[in-house]
Amino acid sequence: MYSILIVDDDNHDIQKVKTIIDHGAIPVDDLYTANNIQQAKEILSSRQIDILLCDIEMPQGTGIELLEWGQERSQDTLSVLLTCHTDFKYARQALRLGCIDYLLKPVDPKELNSVLKKAETVLKKKTETLRINDYQQMWKRITPLVMESFWLNLINNMELSTEEAIKEMIEGMNIPVTMDMMFFPILLTIQRYQKKLSARNQKITEHVIKQSINRIFTEEEFSTQIIKLNNTDYIIILSFENPEHLTREFLREHCEELVRSCNKVYCDVSCFIGEFSSVSDFSNVIAVLKTLKNENVILNQVIEIHEAEKKAEVNTPNTDLWTTLLKKGKEKEALEEIFVYFKVLSRTGNINASMLKQFRQDFLQMIYLLLNQNNISASEIFNDAFTIELEDKAVNSIEEMGIWVKHTIRKTMERINAVERPNDVVEAVKEYIALHL
Repeated sequence: MYSILIVDDDNHDIQKVKTIIDHGAIPVDDLYTANNIQQAKEILSSRQIDILLCDIEMPQGTGIELLEWGQERSQDTLSVLLTCHTDFKYARQALRLGCIDYLLKPVDPKELNSVLKKAETVLKKKTETLRINDYQQMWKRITPLVMESFWLNLINNMELSTEEAIKEMIEGMNIPVTMDMMFFPILLTIQRYQKKLSARNQKITEHVIKQSINRIFTEEEFSTQIIKLNNTDYIIILSFENPEHLTREFLREHCEELVRSCNKVYCDVSCFIGEFSSVSDFSNVIAVLKTLKNENVILNQVIEIHEAEKKAEVNTPNTDLWTTLLKKGKEKEALEEIFVYFKVLSRTGNINASMLKQFRQDFLQMIYLLLNQNNISASEIFNDAFTIELEDKAVNSIEEMGIWVKHTIRKTMERINAVERPNDVVEAVKEYIALHL
């Protein structure tokens, strides 16, 4: 349904136009009239008018002036000018101001209704264009969320293991993805915060990390999407029109820059570089990257997917030497030897979580044996929550392992020294008595 405003200083002409409008040809629910420009402006300012039928020459202002006023205010109203004159000057001005037609008085009913039908067609197109624009804007807002849902389903849903299932999901979500498109994933993991952060500051840091990703991985050659897997892991998905522009050197440089950027906000991270993958193989590539992440125990690394095949070759820990030093009370020297061993592990570049788990087991065996030789139960000193927490975290990185080793040796030596001290006092008393009898 449409609204029409008729503007003419002659009421007879207004009534004539009203009577010849074919309501069967164009649906009209509101028909307004005005005798001068001022009345017309008031109606146009207070109501939505779809079509304006306006006389050109009126005592208190021309129809051209009314059109200029409407244009200044970005009015969406379609205008048709009515006049008794055939002066081309008016027609030219009317066209310049966006008028859709120009009719001579007395208005021919057939011509008027033809123009109104034309106006209806224009209005329908404008309405459809607005609807499409609104839909596009809405889709633009929600597309990142829909795409995030798509990638998470693809990564986590075991039922999407066939191309048919993936195709069905793509069609159902109506997303701009095809089975032959290639994507490049990078896994970013937050390994630790260098400072203890409140929940709010942690959120701020995560936001800064996302901003860094967008800044560093913004290129004309590809688009970037960030998918949050959990509180520590993010998938950076790069999509390319020309994949040949991508090089390993380019990826490594950008990932190293990202690591440095995160370090500036007191956050240790590592990047795991994947490989080109179609949607059907995407989850398999992510699984390999997750394995790399789980095995990595060195902070601030950039590791490529082909490094998954590397095998670490390192010497076994010299627990005999460390035990000897601890028995002699040389706690500092023992720690120095242990940390030299850690440096050797780090230099190999192949150390992983499995090796740290084995080291933790060997180290605990050494400590338990040392305690047993001093008739001390390990449960007496290692049962507190803090010690248990440090032990659990020890396999996360070389740094965490070092913290746990220091803590464990300190508690062990303090307990051994506490046990030996009373015996030393007893021996001193015995010696004193023997000398003075």
